[in-house]
Amino acid sequence: MTNCKADGCGRKILAKGLCDKHYRRARKRGDGSFEDRRRYLHGGTALERYENQIDRSGGPDACHPWLGAQGNAYGVFWDGTYTPGGHCHLVKVHAWGYRQKVGALEPGEVVRHLCHNKLCQNERHWAKGTPHDNARDSMAAGIHLGPGKMTSARVVEARRRYAAGGLSQRALAAEYGISEGHLRNIVNYRVWKHVGSAEQVA
Repeated sequence: MTNCKADGCGRKILAKGLCDKHYRRARKRGDGSFEDRRRYLHGGTALERYENQIDRSGGPDACHPWLGAQGNAYGVFWDGTYTPGGHCHLVKVHAWGYRQKVGALEPGEVVRHLCHNKLCQNERHWAKGTPHDNARDSMAAGIHLGPGKMTSARVVEARRRYAAGGLSQRALAAEYGISEGHLRNIVNYRVWKHVGSAEQVA
């Protein structure tokens, strides 16, 4: 073989079956890949481009993470259409993938990630439902409030630990990622009054 092994190249080989351009690209990337990623990401049908940006190496039951662009913690994807202004129309990949692989979504329905991994594209980890269903799933998993926020379980734990002594309100607030004033209101039952005890302090 005298020509570069990269598809459609045809240049003279420099090393490892690649021309100068593709050999340098492979060395720079460090993973040995030399493909033109623009064609890889933007060529072919929308479904082919979608599949090209998913890691399904974990097997049929694992999460299949989205490797492409993200927005608001979800994967985003050009569906091949354009906005009235001529810009690429971007969609959330899990909703687009659901419609392609599972079925239609009615108005008001969303795709729920049962694995709680917003980038997962494994259709076995999806279920459709309402935004209320989605919020209930997150609440049940204890992740609906995000880092630095207090669930009822964390409120009970914070009160127990503070009552046991040995920790200042400042240290405990820092550990939970909330303000010292908010922690003070929690341990003094000024907020979350119904959680953890019938006793309430005004």
